Amino acid sequence: MSTAQHSELIDIVLASSGRFMISMYHHPLYDALVEQRGWCVEEFELPNNAAGGTNKRRMVECVYMNF
Repeated sequence: MSTAQHSELIDIVLASSGRFMISMYHHPLYDALVEQRGWCVEEFELPNNAAGGTNKRRMVECVYMNF
């Protein structure tokens, strides 16, 4: 996603009165909202199974949520 698309998604989420969960890798726009808006973020370290080769790089998947 482009920065503009992330900004658009954030605007939609901020206008919502419901709960949400967004799953992605760390992103500075969302990390800032954890601090500013009190969002929660859970991290999960996972192997990058899409990568070729025998050694799989570990990735940190994040789930951002407003509850």
